[in-house]
Amino acid sequence: MCHRKLTGWPEKPRRQRKRDYIRIKNNIRRSAPVLGGHFYTHDYLHGENGWVDIYFLSRQPGVFYNATLETIVCAFREKVEDIAFDRSCLLVPYRSSLLDRLAKGNTVTTDDLEEPIIADAFGGLNRRQWIEQEVVRLIEEGKVTVHAQVKLDREYSFGIGLIATLDVAALTVETINNFVDVFLTQEERPWERRQMMFDRSILDKTHKIESNLLVEPWEWHRVQELGS
Repeated sequence: MCHRKLTGWPEKPRRQRKRDYIRIKNNIRRSAPVLGGHFYTHDYLHGENGWVDIYFLSRQPGVFYNATLETIVCAFREKVEDIAFDRSCLLVPYRSSLLDRLAKGNTVTTDDLEEPIIADAFGGLNRRQWIEQEVVRLIEEGKVTVHAQVKLDREYSFGIGLIATLDVAALTVETINNFVDVFLTQEERPWERRQMMFDRSILDKTHKIESNLLVEPWEWHRVQELGS
């Protein structure tokens, strides 16, 4: 989700910015029959997405947004998982087999991605199990909060960065189009709503942040055919 460099996109050469803009504009047009003509994404929208990366055009000539959207529930889940992982590292600093083998100059395999089990430090659990237990505790404790908001970042290397946490049940073609329309009509400004914006009872305490299937919108019919 990160697209940053020392030189932000607005400071890039005009020719490059124009080429980037045309590329996004063409992708939006090509995917219009599926997405409605207001945005483009290479994430497959199945109707229950918790987060998605999209691109859409600004009302300012030659400008587009490189946006990451997430539901407020997804943002909450991500926050508690991050807190739980950080707390596990306070107990035992994280170090995977991969790092150990690389440090010794050895060949690595996919098996080396798993961290060695340190059961004693986590009360008889491995790190993953301890984190899952801590996530449930944090949810039940009720002290972690998130807010619906939109933030802008002009240091992205491709477009104007936008990160939005939205008070919607899921990110669908409809909810994304609605967000884009509202954002553009409200002068494209960042905003934040400080009050709690969702019912905690809908949280799945064993939830894992899902990965999105990367499929161009004009190829979605193939995914749908495979699932039917």
